Amino acid sequence: MVGACYMQAFLEQGHSLVCLCELQPNAAVADAVQAAGAQVHAAPGAWLAEADVVVSAVFGTVARSLFEACLPHLRDGVVYVDMTTADPQEMRECGELARRVAQGRAVHFVDVAITGAVNLGGS
Repeated sequence: MVGACYMQAFLEQGHSLVCLCELQPNAAVADAVQAAGAQVHAAPGAWLAEADVVVSAVFGTVARSLFEACLPHLRDGVVYVDMTTADPQEMRECGELARRVAQGRAVHFVDVAITGAVNLGGS
C-alpha cells in the first residue's frame, strides 16, 4: 500500500511506471498499475532490467533481503532508492554491497531516511 502511495506521487510528477512488485496486490493497486500502462509482479526478476530507478518501499526488516534479491537483475547505471525504516548500518552495508557485487555494473544505492508513517490518504 505504501508503494502504491509513492507510485501515485511519481506518476503525478510526470514519471512513468515500468512495473510494480507487490506480493499480494489488491484489486485497486492492480487496476492503478494497469491504468499506468505497467505490470504487477509478485517477486523481483529480469523485468527489473527495464528500470532506470527502482524504489523500495517495504518494511525495514526486509529491506536488505529485497535489495539482495533485486541486485542480480539491476541494469548498469540504475538508481536503487530505499525508502524504508531499515537500520542505518544495514543500509550502509547495502551501499557497499552495491559497489562490490554489481559485477561491472554501476548500481547506485540511495538510502532515504523515513522516520514516520506514510500518509496513505494522500493529503
